Amino acid sequence: MIINLTAGIKFNLAFIENTLTIGNVLFYIWVIISLGLLLWRLYKIWHKPLDIEF
Repeated sequence: MIINLTAGIKFNLAFIENTLTIGNVLFYIWVIISLGLLLWRLYKIWHKPLDIEF
């Protein structure tokens, strides 16, 4: 996510200036998809119980 947002700021895709461009739309679609995949991956990792014996 940090790489996505850094690239969006560096290439000026995260900001809509005068008009909405295809670059802005593609950037925001990619950010939403990658955030969803990140949350899905974290859910899959954290859903498993830890096998710790005391």
